[in-house]
Amino acid sequence: MSKPMIGLPLCRWQLTDRDIGWFHLVGEKYIQSVTGFGAFPLMIPAFADDLDMDTVLDSVSGIMFGGSLSNVHPSFYGDDHPGLGLADKPRDATVLRLMRACIERGIPFLGICRGVQELNVLYGGTLHREVHEVEGRLDHRERKGVPDDVAYGPMHKVALTEGGVLHQLLGEREISVNSLHGQGIDRLGEGLQVEAVCEDGQIEAVSVKGAKAFAVGVQWHPEYRYWEKADYSALIGAFHEAAREYQARKLAKRREAAESFDGAGASGRADRERAELTVLQRYLPAQLTEAEIEGIVAAAVASVAAEGKSGPAAMGSVMKIVTPQTRGRADGSEVAALVKAALA
Repeated sequence: MSKPMIGLPLCRWQLTDRDIGWFHLVGEKYIQSVTGFGAFPLMIPAFADDLDMDTVLDSVSGIMFGGSLSNVHPSFYGDDHPGLGLADKPRDATVLRLMRACIERGIPFLGICRGVQELNVLYGGTLHREVHEVEGRLDHRERKGVPDDVAYGPMHKVALTEGGVLHQLLGEREISVNSLHGQGIDRLGEGLQVEAVCEDGQIEAVSVKGAKAFAVGVQWHPEYRYWEKADYSALIGAFHEAAREYQARKLAKRREAAESFDGAGASGRADRERAELTVLQRYLPAQLTEAEIEGIVAAAVASVAAEGKSGPAAMGSVMKIVTPQTRGRADGSEVAALVKAALA
């Protein structure tokens, strides 16, 4: 049975000085945050206006707009500044088209780092090119010369908007996040809801008002070792859950079509049943094996133990990590029993 397909827009960089030295790339940690939740990554090249949108959008059940070393070019938010650092106009043009189409079609998406900036620009917002140069702002840039776990470790706290998407999802009013960005939201785009704000006043997360599906962007990097941090796992898990729900709706439509199929070389109940079975096998989420479930539980238990939690608090924290990764792909009572046994 087919897994949900999650689109990953690629960056376009020239890695050699040859005319053929252009590459379309995406960070491996984004791929891992797709495959780790039982989905399959579909790489979307930065073809801008030449991208076959229908082929992409008909194939995916969600899109993850990840971070990048490049910055959104100022021309896309009406600024004549030449821009700072690495530019990637083909990605800019590709992503803005994709985001708009996702919102129109109700396809779930998650924007990360550059992705939340792109979302703000799509809605007419602007960006600070150097957040650390803004009076009163912290230095949000990546810490250099340190191990990955330090660079991607907690940098500051963000306050979650009461009643917002993230507050309802995480059940917290404040969380600690990493920070590896030089640019950030300046003027908020019209049609966006602030979801999180840093202690220095910098907007760190937004959602689309009145969206048909999950449509959230965050400035931090929840994809980095998401299994070690409950709120990171819950955020990415919520996106994947929305993608599975979108896939299920597509399945329902195809099942309806299969049930009414009565021509073009097929006739009778047997042919209709074969058509329906083909649809089911293609679109239902792949079920986890017992070994896979045990692996997910073990990783979650180790993460919670490292935080020093025990008793009911540990059970709740482990389930918060495990549930998004197993929902729809394993029996909930079986998962809970395995968690309880692992904590005994």
